[in-house]
Amino acid sequence: MWYYRLLMYHYSLTLYRPSFIVSNSSWTKNHVDAILSHSDPVMSALHSFTPLFFLRVFATQYQRSKKRRVRVYPPCDTREMAKFYLNARERVILSIAQFRPEKDHPAQLRAFAQLLADQPTYTSGSSSVKLIFLGGARNAEDRARVQSLQDLAEELMITPHVEFVINASYPDMLSWLAKQALGSARWWMNISG
Repeated sequence: MWYYRLLMYHYSLTLYRPSFIVSNSSWTKNHVDAILSHSDPVMSALHSFTPLFFLRVFATQYQRSKKRRVRVYPPCDTREMAKFYLNARERVILSIAQFRPEKDHPAQLRAFAQLLADQPTYTSGSSSVKLIFLGGARNAEDRARVQSLQDLAEELMITPHVEFVINASYPDMLSWLAKQALGSARWWMNISG
């Protein structure tokens, strides 16, 4: 517990340093606001009697009002997506991501293979489910990654139920989004948060 208190205390101190903080979602902005309003009298008292006292004094110079923390959404035209019907969707699980290692596509393939093994009715007829990987392949390394994913799908014996759509156009992506029933995403070594 002391470890987390110390970590949170110093995390909040480090967020006092920037002139302003920009977040790309309401959740992230609320999270930052909560961290910046964090107060731990015990940790403050402990830091008053250590060589790290100057950190607390230094950090208080950078306290600022909530006006300096803003939320900025990236430009994203959602007008076409707003027209999608939510009913009559196909039994498609859509995973949209570049074919990079941190997206952990193999974990999605293994989970899908387990789903099909646990629910054999999902392999044929009107209950059949398909997993679509839609993503960008930037270079030869990414294309080799796609090939290894196709090999894994074959090894897992789920090839008829998996499709790879590489470097799709925006209209093609919208088409898949319009018919998908579920979305899937998997990351590992996420350093953005």
